[in-house]
Amino acid sequence: MQDRGYYLARGDKRSYVAVDFYGEVYFLSRQTGVKKMQTGVLFAHIHS
Repeated sequence: MQDRGYYLARGDKRSYVAVDFYGEVYFLSRQTGVKKMQTGVLFAHIHS
């Protein structure tokens, strides 16, 4: 993601989001079509 200008971040209300260079926030569940609980499982190893 970083090579395309996006950074993974933990959101306040959503489990994980992508943030671009300009500070725009993209909800991973909405952008990818993956449910919120599944994104939490996919990225859980990052914050453990």
